Amino acid sequence: MENTIMPSSGVTIDVSFRELPFIVIGLGAACLSLWTSAPPDLCIPAGALVALRITMRRWR
Repeated sequence: MENTIMPSSGVTIDVSFRELPFIVIGLGAACLSLWTSAPPDLCIPAGALVALRITMRRWR
């Protein structure tokens, strides 16, 4: 239990998909790796960050 990562009390982290079609975002990430000749290991997480909406809220 000592090595687990837990958000502190009073913080909520919400992860949801954006309104964009997921196939469009996937194609965009694939094209990014082709255009920039970057490895797909770098472009896939970037595409996931575009596809997901991550919000952190602090409440008391």
